[in-house]
Amino acid sequence: MERSMEKVFEEAELCGALNLSSRKMKEFPNELANLSGNRLSDVPTCVCESRSLESLRLRGNVLRSVPLNIIFLRSLTVLDLSNNKIVQLPLSLFELPLEIVLLTGNRLDSIPREIRQLSSTLSELDVSCNFLRSIPPDIALLKMLRVLNLRQNFLECFPSGVYMVINGFF
Repeated sequence: MERSMEKVFEEAELCGALNLSSRKMKEFPNELANLSGNRLSDVPTCVCESRSLESLRLRGNVLRSVPLNIIFLRSLTVLDLSNNKIVQLPLSLFELPLEIVLLTGNRLDSIPREIRQLSSTLSELDVSCNFLRSIPPDIALLKMLRVLNLRQNFLECFPSGVYMVINGFF
């Protein structure tokens, strides 16, 4: 069975379509979606229709924006949009129960103040390798934050409360 699945993925890479028909699968993990390493410029609508989706990985595509219908993913806790071409984040993104948000290698020049809405859930935020010049003071309100990666940006200063977050003091 393992060899046949390898062949399925090899065929998918060649033709651009993944066919999982007649594979005797007992279940499909509808909590996870990994569409990383493709050439997607849009997120397929069907992805944002999966109400039970917990992890969405779209690393290494050519996305320029985050789809607005992502708000329907009410169970989403992990979002990886690294290495795309995203220039701004929709405010609706911060209404989700996100715990891990990976945005390294995009074209972000700011983080919306609405990030404070994730104060009780967000534990990891990676916005490294973007075009950030500043970060909102609201970052200091993220009481669950344990990992904050800001490397390789154009940061000129930090709001005072952010030093406490970075050092792990609240």
